[in-house]
Amino acid sequence: MDDMNTVDHLTKTDDGVWLVSDENGNRWIVNMDAHTIRTEGEFGFWGTDYEPMEPDMALPRIGEQFGDGSEVRRIMQLPEMSQVARRFKYRVARVDVDFGWYPIIAEMHAALVETGAPFEYGQIKEKFAELRIYMTKHTDEAKAIIKAAQQNAAVTCERCGDTAKMRTRNHWLRTLCDACSLVERCDEYGVGDTVDALTPDMAGVWKVTTQGSTHLWDMDSHTYTRFPGAESRGGAFAYDREPQRITRVDRYPSVGSYFLVWFDDPADPEHVEQFRRSSGIERIERVR
Repeated sequence: MDDMNTVDHLTKTDDGVWLVSDENGNRWIVNMDAHTIRTEGEFGFWGTDYEPMEPDMALPRIGEQFGDGSEVRRIMQLPEMSQVARRFKYRVARVDVDFGWYPIIAEMHAALVETGAPFEYGQIKEKFAELRIYMTKHTDEAKAIIKAAQQNAAVTCERCGDTAKMRTRNHWLRTLCDACSLVERCDEYGVGDTVDALTPDMAGVWKVTTQGSTHLWDMDSHTYTRFPGAESRGGAFAYDREPQRITRVDRYPSVGSYFLVWFDDPADPEHVEQFRRSSGIERIERVR
């Protein structure tokens, strides 16, 4: 996010620890205090060795190649996390999030300490693409601070700290920017994205808004659910609001047009099909 400490390049007079990300998804931890560098390996595993930085080594600069990687895309300073670690119950730190969320956690922790109320963390983790904070003694003020951190994390890339949205990969949810979503091989469209049409090869759950009703198309489980509104031309049906198994699609949803879908009859799923032709489609948005 824009309020994080990012720079266009590092110089020999800089201090602190920095996360460097390139256009191809490579990442490095550059420690300007210890003059060491740590490289992310294959499948997201970080090496345990901190290699010494050579005296004549070119430091990262946005738009220029760094190390064995490609052009640098983002340089973000990582906060000191020892104060957070000391607040864990039994002094066993469990911060199970990627580096992109570290500044959010550090800012949240400072705000919690500022309240003066005693607290301990049980765990800080990412779950279902959301920041989860487990801690003791939740005051109303602490709840508001945690909620603000979670809202910030919801639009911040877990990997690099850039602006992001929720993505999916093989039904796993992640909060990633466009560049990192390509690295993680996520689906092309993220939650909140809109499209002009659905196609058979698309994944996820999509809300199709028509003139008077809302329809959920689950492209993963191949089910269809209808939610009639007050202005629905067709009125209510017995199978409304319950997912129905799609048997075939004669016309996929397309903005400005309609869809025609066939599904099992809930009363006789083994022998009878029902069909639904929608009214004019106004919007198609990914919701999961």
